[in-house]
Amino acid sequence: MDNIKTTLLPIVLAVASAVSFQAQADTASVEAKILNGQPASQLAEGLLLPWQAAMITVPLYSEDGSSSQVLSGCGAVVISDRLLVTAAHCIDPMMSTTVVAGTEQLPNSVGAADQIDSKYKFTVIGGWVHPSYDPSINYDHDVAVLQVDRSMASVAKPIKIATPAEQAVANAQFANTWNATGWSEANLIASGWGRTEPDYNQPDELMVVTLGGIPAEQCDTSYPFSSDSHFVCADSNDPAVKKDVCAGDSGGPLIWQNPERAGDSDFGLRVIGVTSNGAYCDLKNSGHPDAQLNGLYTELASYYADIEVVTGVDFDLEPTPEFAVNPFEKISEGQSKLTPKSSGSSGGSMPLSVLAGLGLLGFLRRQRR
Repeated sequence: MDNIKTTLLPIVLAVASAVSFQAQADTASVEAKILNGQPASQLAEGLLLPWQAAMITVPLYSEDGSSSQVLSGCGAVVISDRLLVTAAHCIDPMMSTTVVAGTEQLPNSVGAADQIDSKYKFTVIGGWVHPSYDPSINYDHDVAVLQVDRSMASVAKPIKIATPAEQAVANAQFANTWNATGWSEANLIASGWGRTEPDYNQPDELMVVTLGGIPAEQCDTSYPFSSDSHFVCADSNDPAVKKDVCAGDSGGPLIWQNPERAGDSDFGLRVIGVTSNGAYCDLKNSGHPDAQLNGLYTELASYYADIEVVTGVDFDLEPTPEFAVNPFEKISEGQSKLTPKSSGSSGGSMPLSVLAGLGLLGFLRRQRR
């Protein structure tokens, strides 16, 4: 990456070679998956979302140690040939140093997410976690950057981060299109390999879902907002269908289209956020009254300058990527024809003990969402 002025500092992803299945279950708030979404591979001949990436776990062992599985533990977003953005809570001992990009298929169902062609696998050699991120207090500043060992350009394409000016345009759009009690415009796309209904296991296929952006003042969440809270709020745009991300989707992209740049080679597509936290998707899908909360995604525009500084990249000078497909023209805006099912969680997988300590047990989907 010729335009990187500094090398990101090494970050510790895997501090243990094994994690138990039970430990994974206890951290279900960090694993999110798409609720009532669609398989990306069925919507386009090539990659629908060429910026999508996944962070792979270390081997997760059964309690008796007789078997193990490797899964996609978090999502990530390609923002340059060797850089990705993700959620800070995904920088976790459960993660290995392997990142996968350029594919929509991961063998999660057989516990072998790392057993794919080596051309899709990259090694994390450095990174940055926002210095003010402190999960013992809250989920503010839930953002991190990863640097990999070689260019991802042969298999993946970067997507532009929304600038602060573009975020202002998005906010105005959300204010004009969100309807809390009826149909809203599907102006956002979330994606990942997180748990999905009906059994809430992690799928092999990348799943995608459209959502509606919600004005901050109308966001229905139990999250304790402060002046340091920078989130994009989103939820199903169809009141008849519960759509959301789930455990395992954490760190994955929330995509918006800038209408002023729709004619560009990248269709004006921007990554506006990364999946951070929200309600457990199984409880939300089953209609639990305390889980009908909107989802929160770290607003990347608030960290645009920080990311430029730590990476040494001037994103304004980066060439506009060329995408073959505009996903907003391919993904269904609403799936009222689908029958909502039950069980799961939105967001990542963090230890329940940590969640309890935060007073948010049962209703945070953040780590590895």
